[in-house]
Amino acid sequence: MPLTARALVTLCAICLALLLAPAAAHGQEVGKRLHALSVGVRGGVGAGGVTIRPYQPTHSALLYDIGLRAALHSSKNLAMVLEFNFRRTGYTSSYPTPHSSTPPSPEASLYAAQQDWLTLPLLMEGRIHIGPVSINVFAGPEGDLMLTERAGKAGALTKQPLHSSLHQRLGMSILGGIGVGLNTRIGSFVVEYRTFYRLTSLYAGAQLPKLDMPRSNMRGQEASLSYYYTFTFGNQP
Repeated sequence: MPLTARALVTLCAICLALLLAPAAAHGQEVGKRLHALSVGVRGGVGAGGVTIRPYQPTHSALLYDIGLRAALHSSKNLAMVLEFNFRRTGYTSSYPTPHSSTPPSPEASLYAAQQDWLTLPLLMEGRIHIGPVSINVFAGPEGDLMLTERAGKAGALTKQPLHSSLHQRLGMSILGGIGVGLNTRIGSFVVEYRTFYRLTSLYAGAQLPKLDMPRSNMRGQEASLSYYYTFTFGNQP
């Protein structure tokens, strides 16, 4: 089932509630706060697509990303996470172009598009520790910049010029997820499920005459693996 903005907002609200709980529980332990910095790498793979309104049927395509991760810990259970990622998304459609409202003929070839992005998520992360295992929840905004787009018939994509009248290259998404980590002496390994919904429309269809496509929102979900090492420079609880 396609991910909707309402479902992701609900997920982020649940994540935020879980994030605030450990902070409130440790609010009276200021002198025992753990101050630490974690740095590491992450990568993920999944499926992504675009939701086009007025409705145009599209199909998901491979999504993957890879990047760097840094987290500042204010306590054992709460951290602020900043990531710098490269992401590739895409989708396919049986319509001749992403802006067409004319139904395709049965013989029409699939239209496909593929985008490359730089993304900058800023996340609040809460953790529950059970021995060496941790359960992590996270949510927050994500800024992005489209680097390139390739489009055309499926299997024969060509690089497209990025025009401000067509593409909204700068945008904002909401991102959330949950993970399970294993903390060892050589660092932490975390397996995550994460999902995002781009609030900014991919194409600026409303600015184009005779084109009826006011909204086109990227979405995706993926499984990812992170590794990071934590440097402690405060008092442990």
